[in-house]
Amino acid sequence: MLGIGDGFFFETSTQSTSRILRPAKILGVKHGGFTAGIEEANVSLAEGAEFLIYFEVRGKFVKQAAKIEAVYDDDPNPTIELITVGEPMSAESRQHFRVSTVMLDLTATLGEQPNCKLLNVSAIGFSVLATAHYDKGSTVDASVCHDDKPYLGRVCVQSIRPMDKGQIRYGLHCVDESGTDCNLRDGLHQMTMAIQRRQLRRLSRVT
Repeated sequence: MLGIGDGFFFETSTQSTSRILRPAKILGVKHGGFTAGIEEANVSLAEGAEFLIYFEVRGKFVKQAAKIEAVYDDDPNPTIELITVGEPMSAESRQHFRVSTVMLDLTATLGEQPNCKLLNVSAIGFSVLATAHYDKGSTVDASVCHDDKPYLGRVCVQSIRPMDKGQIRYGLHCVDESGTDCNLRDGLHQMTMAIQRRQLRRLSRVT
């Protein structure tokens, strides 16, 4: 099923309860499990933690339960040992997940502030780092760019978290209204699917 060099995603939760898919790559295989390198730094992982992993099988996105047997604090990113539980099952509703974009150097525009670092994206919203101040529940214009095409619309501030250097992490939900020229929701859907495929191809041994 999964072999050395294959890429996959594993699921984590945020303070706002959003589920984020983060990329990892298989470094070694053993009976019933494997060793994997985490692609991102500063991801909180604990021995004994249980979560779902996501990967592609013959062009279909599937999920499987997994449990961490060990965590190694390798520099710069951690390595984990996983065992899988049960059989893979369909996960074709993946558009509801937020996919981490921390490693992709993507940006979005929030209000009047361009080049806000894009942290994750889903078909219905995204998270960014910005310096402008917005209240929770407020709506603001936003845009992203995918395949050189801009997508614009309105988003609602769902969560706020102060960060270092005066930055604020905003969790945003698309509130495009039907009958308007807003196309942000369409762009987010296309962007999410493309990023998932791109990250899995980048991580896997077959390009």
